[in-house]
Amino acid sequence: MKKLPLLAVLSLTALGTVPAFPAQAETEAASENQTAIYRIYNKNTGEHFYTSNVYELINLQVYGWTSEGVGWYAPTTGEPVYRIYNPNSEGGDHYYTTSKYEAEYNVFLGWRWDNDGKPVFYSGGDVPSYVAYNPNALSGAHNYTSSLFEQNFLLNNNWIHGKKAWQIVKEGKNKIDLDQIMNKDLSTIQGIWKNDERRTVGVIGDQFILDDKVINDIVSEDLWSVAKKGNDSVTFPLKFGESSVDMVILPAGVKSGPNDQSDLSRDRIFIDQDGTLSNYFYRVGDRIDD
Repeated sequence: MKKLPLLAVLSLTALGTVPAFPAQAETEAASENQTAIYRIYNKNTGEHFYTSNVYELINLQVYGWTSEGVGWYAPTTGEPVYRIYNPNSEGGDHYYTTSKYEAEYNVFLGWRWDNDGKPVFYSGGDVPSYVAYNPNALSGAHNYTSSLFEQNFLLNNNWIHGKKAWQIVKEGKNKIDLDQIMNKDLSTIQGIWKNDERRTVGVIGDQFILDDKVINDIVSEDLWSVAKKGNDSVTFPLKFGESSVDMVILPAGVKSGPNDQSDLSRDRIFIDQDGTLSNYFYRVGDRIDD
């Protein structure tokens, strides 16, 4: 598995200062031949954004976008998918296409290349992914999904031009997947999580970062050797400085114990550090007060 570089300059507590991230920093998935494509939502403009780059995910969360988990899993090679940006659209708008000619033509008309004109991910696999168009939207006019149910819902609610966009390896997950985590795939918990004291946990590749300090500064193999799966959660007994830390991954609806007063409707990361923290962390952008 690829190991992402630690962002030593990343101060997750700042949540307003956005560091410069590498343009090509893809996350790992359960297979060397596939990568998670993250789906992120801007509740102010109605736009969805799609990327394999976990630093783009974090960057947008800093600005209040909401992570909707993994939209789908794409192959690491195949037919290129390009992303372009319309700076003249109110709120901004992105468009994705497998046609380089179409992308170049739109750039000629005033759109801009994203990712320096390089593919942002690839098409390939046996599962179709869909696109629909909202003629009334100024931002987020195109929606891309691996869910046929979502596609049909949009087409029944005045979206048009529904068709297959490209092929994917498999559908994604919008909730924590404990089995994937135990299979050395942290894609369903990637990004920034925040507690009520505005402290943060960043999940970047296979590293857990509390504020700006790495909790598990160990090799990947050791991380999963200490993982413990219960009936409805996964626990990582980790080291944080001289202290021991239990980091518990809690899907929505699951309690950490009888005294759990957290928001059970949300996925959470629970850190038990001798009662010194407000222990429950939620995805940034996942709550109204973010």
